[in-house]
Amino acid sequence: RGVIALTFDAHGGLITVSFNGELYLSRRLDLTAVQLTEAAGDERTRLIDRVLVETQRSLDHCERTYPFFALSRLVIGPFAGDAALRAHLAANLYLPVEGLELGQIVRLPAEARGWNTAQQARWLKLIGAGLRVEKKAL
Repeated sequence: RGVIALTFDAHGGLITVSFNGELYLSRRLDLTAVQLTEAAGDERTRLIDRVLVETQRSLDHCERTYPFFALSRLVIGPFAGDAALRAHLAANLYLPVEGLELGQIVRLPAEARGWNTAQQARWLKLIGAGLRVEKKAL
């Protein structure tokens, strides 16, 4: 089964869909982690609803385009405002919504096991790049 992931940083958001070790969809969002974290009231609701709509569009696209796999869960990468986003998506999507814990994916050194959300967010891209394997034939 496939996984849809949402990550946010200072440059924007990213929606990815992966299945069997392959990337099937990658979409950039022009919403940053800071915008989602610092927004309040109606503005915060509007931004979180926008993420919901873009996520639903991505889910619909995958269901129509890739009928040979189903999505099993949505994972949200760590950032300071991820709890509110996670709760909103969980209430409005048919998939289970989980927060990403780096310690569940990779073996971290002892001093990294107590990392808070902000510390995990800083290392997310670097760890992801380190796990990437590209095979090229010359």
